[in-house]
Amino acid sequence: MPSVSPAPEPTASAAPPRPKPAPNPLKAIYRFFCSVKLAVVLLAVLIVACAVGTVYESSFDAKVARAYVYNARWFDAWLLVLCLNLACSAFSRWPWQKRHTGFLLTHLGIIVIIAGAYIGRTWGIEGTMTLFKGRPPNNMLVVDEKILHVQQDGAPSLAWPVEVIGRQPTRQSPWRLGKTVDGYSLEIVEYAQYLAAGLEPKAVDASTATAYPAAKVKLHSTRLNQTIERWLLADNSPENNALNLGLAAVKLRPASAESAAPAPTPVADGTKPPAAGTPASTKVDEAIMVFAQRPGDQVSQPAPGTIASGAKLKLAADMNGRSLQVTWRGATFEFDPVAEKGKDEELGSGSGLKLRIEEYWPDFELVDGKPRSKSETPSNPAVLVRVVGQLENAVAAAVAEEATPAGGNEALVFVAPDGKVTYELRSSSSPAPLKGFLEIGKAINTGWADWQLSVEQVLPRAVEFTQFTPHTGKKPSKREQGKFTEGLRVRLSKGDESHEEWVPGGWRVSLPTKPKSTLLTYGFRLHPMPIGLELTNFEVERNEGSDSPAGFRSTLKVTDREGGSATGYAFMNNPMNYPAGIGPAFTGLTFKISQASWNPENLSQSSVQILRDPGWSLKWIGSLILCIGIFMLFYLKPVPNAVQGK
Repeated sequence: MPSVSPAPEPTASAAPPRPKPAPNPLKAIYRFFCSVKLAVVLLAVLIVACAVGTVYESSFDAKVARAYVYNARWFDAWLLVLCLNLACSAFSRWPWQKRHTGFLLTHLGIIVIIAGAYIGRTWGIEGTMTLFKGRPPNNMLVVDEKILHVQQDGAPSLAWPVEVIGRQPTRQSPWRLGKTVDGYSLEIVEYAQYLAAGLEPKAVDASTATAYPAAKVKLHSTRLNQTIERWLLADNSPENNALNLGLAAVKLRPASAESAAPAPTPVADGTKPPAAGTPASTKVDEAIMVFAQRPGDQVSQPAPGTIASGAKLKLAADMNGRSLQVTWRGATFEFDPVAEKGKDEELGSGSGLKLRIEEYWPDFELVDGKPRSKSETPSNPAVLVRVVGQLENAVAAAVAEEATPAGGNEALVFVAPDGKVTYELRSSSSPAPLKGFLEIGKAINTGWADWQLSVEQVLPRAVEFTQFTPHTGKKPSKREQGKFTEGLRVRLSKGDESHEEWVPGGWRVSLPTKPKSTLLTYGFRLHPMPIGLELTNFEVERNEGSDSPAGFRSTLKVTDREGGSATGYAFMNNPMNYPAGIGPAFTGLTFKISQASWNPENLSQSSVQILRDPGWSLKWIGSLILCIGIFMLFYLKPVPNAVQGK
C-alpha cells in the first residue's frame, strides 16, 4: 500500500498585540506631585530661601526679607506646591493602615503649620503705636507698609500700596494706580531714596494778606572752590531769613538799608518779646573747618534746628608737629588732630559739649568739589571738627550773643517794595559798616577771606514754600541721611491737563486740580484698631550708682468698643495681653502688647508693639502633630506578625 503522509498539524497563529492604553494626563500629574524627587527639590529651595531671608534680615531689616522672600508671590506659590506634594504623597498610601500613622501625621502637621502661617499673615495685625501720658486713648496703629493716600474735598479718600523694595517706578515704566474721584489718572513716575528740602518762596500778588520779600543769595569762594546758593525769606523764622556760616552770616530784611529797625513791640500781656539773640534751640550740632594758613577764619555750619557752639579753632601744623587749639568761653584746650582723630573729647567738665576730629588733611585741596590731601607734606593743613551736645539756656543765649559781636562778619540785605536791593556789610577787618545798592547778579567783595556776595533773584512779595529735589552724587553718610527723606513723584492727568509734584514721606502736598484741589500723602499705613490704648504711667529703673537704665515699664489702660477695659504692664519680655485668658490666647484673637522703645528725653512718651495672630493656634497644633508623627516614625517600630500572634 502506498504510504500516506500524515497531514501537518495546524500551527497556532501568534495573538495580535493588545493596544496600549492611552496615557491619562491626570494620573501623570498625580504621580508628579507624589514624587519624592519633587519633595526633595521643594525642601531644598525652601532651605536656601530661608537662609537668604535670614541674611537679608541681618544685613538690612525684616522688611527687605519679607519683600524678597517671605511675602513674595513666588514663596507663596512654592508653599502651595509643597502642600500639594504632601497631600498627594499621603493619599498615595490609600487605603491607609496602622503603620502609616506616623507618616500621615508628619505630612498633616506640616500642612497645618503652613495654613496657620498664611492665615496669620493675611488676617493678622502687627504694628507700633506711640503713646503720651495724659492724652486720650489712641487706636491708630502704624503698620510697616507704605501707601499713597489721595484726598479730595467732600469725596471718600483713596489709598494705594506703593512698596518700592525690589522694583521702582521710572518715567519709561510708570506705575499706573488708577483714577481719582474727579477722573484724574494717577501715576507714579519716579522714586527718590534721598530728597533734599529747600526753601523756594512763591511769588504772590497784592491780594495775599501776609507776604514777605524774598531773595536768592549766592556766596562764592575761589580759594575753597565752594559756592553756596540759597533762597532767604524775610519772615520771622531764623531758619528762613538767615544764612549762618559761622565765619559770617547773611540776613534778609524788608524795607531799605536807610530805614531804621522798628523797636520791639510788647505783646498783649505787657511783657517784652525775647531778644533777637535768644536761641530757639539749645541743641548743638556744628561742623567746623579751619585752615592753618588762615588762623583768624573758620567755616562753620550748624545742623538744621541747632545752634553754633561758639568754639574758636586755631590749627598749627608744620614739619615739626601739629596742634589744634580750641577756645570756648575763655578756656583753651589742645588736641593732636591725627592721634585723637575720631575720639569724643569733652570741652571742659560740665560744659555739655563734646568735640570730635572728623578729618585732617596735611595738604588740603578740592577735586570735583570733594576734599582730599594732595600730599603728606603739611603745605596747606586743614581740619574738620564736629561739636555736639546740649547747652543750658543761659549759656546758649550768651554764646549766641558772642557769635555776632559788633564789628563781626555780617551782611544785611534789604529788599524794598519796588524790588530794589541794598546792603549793609560788616567785617571784622573793617571798623565801619559799608552800605550801598546791589545789582541783581553782580557780586561784591565781603572782606571775609575771598568770599563774594551776590543776589541772583528777588521777589518783593512771596510766601514760604518748600521745594524737594532728589539728591545726586555720592550716597550720603549715616550722619547726613537725617537731612533727607524718601519720596515719590506723582502725576495727575486728565485730557490735556497734567500736574506733577514730589510727595516726600510724611508730608502732605496739594495739586491744583479742578474743580477742587487734590491732597497727596505718602507714608506708613494707619490701621484703626477695635481697642484704644492710654499710657497712664512710665517708669525707668536705673542701675545702682549710675544713670544708665536697667529697664523700663509702661502702665497701660485698654478699652474696647463694648465698654470693656483693663489695666496692665508691658516691659521687656513681658507683654500685656488683651483680652486676657487662656481662650483668647489659644485662638490667637488676643492683642499682644509689648514694650518697643522709649524716649530718654521725654519720660511721658512710650512706644509699644501690637500683634494679633489668628493663625497662632494652628501653628502650635501643627507643630504638635508634626512632633508626634516624627516620634512615631523613628521611635515606634512596627511589631512583627509572628510576635503579634503569640
